[in-house]
Amino acid sequence: MAKMRIQIFFLILFYTLPSFGREENLDKVKVADGKDYVMYYFKSSIKDLPPDWKKVWVLKNFKPGKADISPKVKSNRTNIVFDCVHKTYYTLSSINYTEYDALSKPALQTASGFNPKEGNIDPNSDLMMTFNQVCK
Repeated sequence: MAKMRIQIFFLILFYTLPSFGREENLDKVKVADGKDYVMYYFKSSIKDLPPDWKKVWVLKNFKPGKADISPKVKSNRTNIVFDCVHKTYYTLSSINYTEYDALSKPALQTASGFNPKEGNIDPNSDLMMTFNQVCK
């Protein structure tokens, strides 16, 4: 079962790579404006995946002075798969950028952000707000 899930994730990853970078600011939807970052998702990046999953690109623009982020990192794009039935998610990739709105080349990073383990979504989180809009 676990081997099958990993195979499915690699299939999803290769299926979604061609859509990377096609999104435009015109379809950027603001989800949250917190003290540390402003979070968006791109409507054009939402893809239906079998069985009841949806893939989406999420953008975070960090506000100056965020303590646990390098001062060089101004934004982050994350490719997330939501399981719309079980309310869980997987992270396919996470990319840091040195300019806001991911308008620069990716910043040098040692990890891809790929996490094949499903995570539960905190009901009070910005991620849950994104989930509710993407999985409606």
